[in-house]
Amino acid sequence: MNRPNLPYPRLAPLLWVVFAVLAFRPAPAGAVGGTAGEALLLMSSARSEGLLASVAGGGGLNGLASNPASLAGQTYRAVSGSYTALLAGASLGQLEAAFPVGPMVLAVQLGNFDAGSIDLMGDSGAVRKVQIQNDIVAGGTVAVPVVAGLSAALTMKWYQSTLAETYQATAQMFDAGLMYSLLGGDLAFGGAVRNIGGRLKYYSSAMSVPVEYSAGSSWTAWHADEAAIMVLGEGAKRVGTPAQYSFGIETVFLGSLFLRGGVRIENGVSAASIGAGVRFRAYGFDFARVSQPGLPVSSRVSAEVRF
Repeated sequence: MNRPNLPYPRLAPLLWVVFAVLAFRPAPAGAVGGTAGEALLLMSSARSEGLLASVAGGGGLNGLASNPASLAGQTYRAVSGSYTALLAGASLGQLEAAFPVGPMVLAVQLGNFDAGSIDLMGDSGAVRKVQIQNDIVAGGTVAVPVVAGLSAALTMKWYQSTLAETYQATAQMFDAGLMYSLLGGDLAFGGAVRNIGGRLKYYSSAMSVPVEYSAGSSWTAWHADEAAIMVLGEGAKRVGTPAQYSFGIETVFLGSLFLRGGVRIENGVSAASIGAGVRFRAYGFDFARVSQPGLPVSSRVSAEVRF
């Protein structure tokens, strides 16, 4: 393979440093966009960010990133999108659509991470903006009921990352998930494995995308008419990083107003989140803020339309 020419060859070492910091350092607990690849491949919704523990929380498209089996049993078609504005002009966005086909539910996803741009000077002294990193992920999900109360799902993903508008790598990987509910759905257990088989290769350097394992439960502790309280717990482990433990709570009022909060602990560092959502007929809107020591607060918004 021939080495591609950089627009400014003398700055190649700088671009490799940017690549190493942005793409492959371990993400801090709860950080939205802490690593480009991880944040994008999770493609989480504002509901998931507001709870920080949603592998067993269901929610259809709103739980797809945490556990693809969240889609199982959905009886309506839906389209949703989420967006986060990060530091220095960086952004993270996604679109998803789901539709039932007999007992199955199918979904497609598209996400983008834009790390912003920097000014680079060439040998001639000319300065131009170069995009630091741009990542795209596309996926397809199939969720099916297995036996009473048990559902399974598989998501296939295609991932492409471009550094400094020059170096490019692609990878194919998949997510798998299970969901089991009982007591009329008031108690649920879920488990998922994400980013299986992903391996990125830039020029002569190849690195695996971190695989993440998670398992948890949700319990609707109280419900009456159009009100409910759900409590969630989850444990997760990324290869090469300490285990993290998350706890969340979601309350529903009048069947259309949702308030959420969560906490995540990883290696002694904790993240906290708050969130809210509203549903009006076929329309839904969710908002979440996640904070932790040493990092700026991040905000995520999601919208959904049901058909």
